Amino acid sequence: MALTPREKKFVAAFQGNATEAAEKAGCKGTRASLATQGWRMLRKVEVREAIAKREEGLLEHLTFNVAELQQQWTLLAADESLPVEARLAAMRDLAKSQGAFVHRHEHAIGKSLEDFLREISDTGAKK
Repeated sequence: MALTPREKKFVAAFQGNATEAAEKAGCKGTRASLATQGWRMLRKVEVREAIAKREEGLLEHLTFNVAELQQQWTLLAADESLPVEARLAAMRDLAKSQGAFVHRHEHAIGKSLEDFLREISDTGAKK
């Protein structure tokens, strides 16, 4: 079922507050009345789906992929009008995104691999 013109306005205006969206969509009345009208709009499946679709589209435009992030970090790193700390942070983030820093951790278990495996198998056999 298609949205009515008022429902379309509500969807466009909805930013998490149904009362304000109802008012912006052209609903009239007291704050309590607007809250009720907004709540009724949100109960409609078509309205909720339209809001979700709109938000999904907004998120696609707001979310950077890795290449876009790297491009932004490169621009920030090259911008001489920024403080040195900001430029260094952009360089560090760019380098991390390209795998330039690899952290290695060594763990000592104090026994040979054979002893460790034997201990594990012995523990499992006792259960």
